[in-house]
Amino acid sequence: MKLPSLLTLMFILVLACGGASESVVEPQEQLAKAVSPPPTVTPLPSTVTPILTPVPELVPTPIETAVDEFFWNEPMAQVTQKCSGDFTFTHKIIDLEDSSGISFGPGSHIAPHEHMAYWGVPKIEGSNINATGTQVSERVQIYSPTDIFYIDLRKLNRTTGESPNEIRYVEWGGYLYTCNGHQIMFGHLSEPSDELRSILSKNEPQCDEQTCIWSFPTFIPSGTPLFMTSGFAGAFDFGLSLAGLTVEELQGQPGYGYSMTPWRTHSGNSVCPQEYFIEPLRSEYMKLLGDFQCGPFNQDVDGTAMGFWFPSSSPEIVPLTPSERDVDEWETIWLFQDFRDSSEYIISVGNNTFGLDYGQYSYVSSETGLVNRKWDQVKSGQTYCMELRIEDNHDDIPNIINKIILLELSQDGTQLAIEAIDGINCGEDFWEFQGDERIFYR
Repeated sequence: MKLPSLLTLMFILVLACGGASESVVEPQEQLAKAVSPPPTVTPLPSTVTPILTPVPELVPTPIETAVDEFFWNEPMAQVTQKCSGDFTFTHKIIDLEDSSGISFGPGSHIAPHEHMAYWGVPKIEGSNINATGTQVSERVQIYSPTDIFYIDLRKLNRTTGESPNEIRYVEWGGYLYTCNGHQIMFGHLSEPSDELRSILSKNEPQCDEQTCIWSFPTFIPSGTPLFMTSGFAGAFDFGLSLAGLTVEELQGQPGYGYSMTPWRTHSGNSVCPQEYFIEPLRSEYMKLLGDFQCGPFNQDVDGTAMGFWFPSSSPEIVPLTPSERDVDEWETIWLFQDFRDSSEYIISVGNNTFGLDYGQYSYVSSETGLVNRKWDQVKSGQTYCMELRIEDNHDDIPNIINKIILLELSQDGTQLAIEAIDGINCGEDFWEFQGDERIFYR
């Protein structure tokens, strides 16, 4: 498909999933002091529910950018190879029989992110899928779906539980970079293949007590065995983020959607990876989604409550460094449409700052009135009320709850006041905040 001319639950989660139980993986030193101008855009093709266990966020290694060359969607690694024709994945990532299906959603994250398509692997019969640190699923082979020109891989020493019952285990993950600097993310992997181990042996990693990082240019041909899945999760992570594209160009890509501040979210340049495989792989992998939709990753709707909200307002000028652009997702909320049932709307919450604990809460939308309206129909000038009924707090079985939330959108649509209150239903179309509301920002 040519780029348009107009304007990024029951598998166990990803290496990039935020959580409080394990330490965050810090990025290594910056790779380079300058980058080339954004590459010429290459035309791109058109177009199970996860068990949720919070794990630390894996952050790709950024490159430093000169002020006069700054562009928010520069490649995260210096790759000089350009895509020839349409960008595609030319090789299978796994055998079809090695997948138990693909689900789509935030998982244990609060915020939208690049790997919301979770690839399930067969569960070991009789295993407890929530037993962190023990093998719960079969280990299956992962292949490189395209030629790779730069790697940023991590070996993670993980722990779960407390002494004397502490369990230690190892997982691998990281980022691979292909033509034009497009980024592929992998997570929940085991030891590398012989082919990949040979490549890694030629470079010394940077290590601390928890992590070893290999980051360097190389060449890995499409179809090369990379890893086996770790078996410590019910799924592995696989995401695709397109570098070099503008906001307008990204909106034409499969599964992208719309983001008001793509530079401030990890889904800001993310697309549906299944859509980029050559046929018949594309059709076969899309079938694995079942009744899930692959996206949109980004669901901002300007002038409404729908989308991603921050603890502070976004600056008018995009900050130069990733650390200035980054935000703690535990201080955010995401208001989005369900990826299976279009009548259901969900709020994803991090820290409890307005009456809702960490988790995802849903309600069935209404077409009229001020109760249970769709997020994109919540506009300024009114107080709205939603009757939350289902909480997914990342246990096996979602809980039935009795909470209502009140929402008010500011006149300019850049601030959202929200408060959760105990209650079964909203009642009359007149509500007042009880004093525990919090303001979130665009």
